[in-house]
Amino acid sequence: MTDKPGLDAIQPIAELEAPDNNPEVSGQVATGVLEEPISPLSAAEKFKKDGNRCFYNYRYVDAIRCYSKAIDMCPKEHTTELAIYYHNRAACHEMIENWIQVKEDCAKALEYNRRYIGR
Repeated sequence: MTDKPGLDAIQPIAELEAPDNNPEVSGQVATGVLEEPISPLSAAEKFKKDGNRCFYNYRYVDAIRCYSKAIDMCPKEHTTELAIYYHNRAACHEMIENWIQVKEDCAKALEYNRRYIGR
C-alpha cells in the first residue's frame, strides 16, 4: 500500500467550482467565462423587467420587491427612470389595496418627474 502525498489537499470538484468556496473562481459563470460588470442603471432596468414579469403574472409582492431594488440601484440623476419605477411600484400597491403606499409612491414619481404620467 502506497501513500500518495497531497491526497488530503484534494477537494471535490463541486467545491472547487463553487464561487462561494473558492475566491479564485468568484465572478465566473459555470463556463469559466468572467461575468461582465454591469452599470447600476442596467441593473436597475433588469430589476424593472423582473418586476414587470411578476406584475403580469399577478405576483404583486414579488414585483414590489423588484421595483424597490430598481429604485435602490438607480443613480439619482436618472429621474425619468426613477419616476417609472415608483409608478410601477405604486401600481402593485394599488392591486393589493395598500392605499397609503400608492399615494407615497405616486408622490415620489411626481417628485422625480413633475410631468410624469404613467405609460
